[in-house]
Amino acid sequence: MRHCLLYLFFGLACFSCRKDGIIYKPKRPVVIDISGIAEKDINANPLGGEDKTDWQTDTILPDSVIHLFNTRLTEVDYSFLADVYQISQPVFFPNPLVNNATFRFEVSDACGLKYFIVNAQLEVLVESFVKLPKGRHNIAFNLSALPPNFYRLYYGFYNNNGKIYRAGWGDLLKQ
Repeated sequence: MRHCLLYLFFGLACFSCRKDGIIYKPKRPVVIDISGIAEKDINANPLGGEDKTDWQTDTILPDSVIHLFNTRLTEVDYSFLADVYQISQPVFFPNPLVNNATFRFEVSDACGLKYFIVNAQLEVLVESFVKLPKGRHNIAFNLSALPPNFYRLYYGFYNNNGKIYRAGWGDLLKQ
């Protein structure tokens, strides 16, 4: 529970650090397709709608977002991290959401997690980096400050060399 409150604090702190709510805006116009979601209820059970491109963990990120992970983490100390050998299938629920949601996954070793929530124009609205011990994690999101719309959560798990070990994304619908 203590970790969830810490994650929530980081998410809210990052969201509130800009007056317009936008932390990063691309120099050139970019539009990404956020058209489908993997629907989950408040207990992470499937509701029917499924987007097979969401919530996978691989190491391939689109060129339009990889720079966000590579250039925005210069201040992070990676010395505590282990090699990440296994990451469970992440799940984000409920989806669609009203204000609050949870990002759940399990890691076999200590790692770092960097995540961003972006809109269709790839404007970063929420970002955070958290150090995680091995085990199951539930990162709580309060997205009440975001207007109803489709958004995308990009996430990257880092190993002890400060490199992305696993990465992925998933679309979410704020109602």
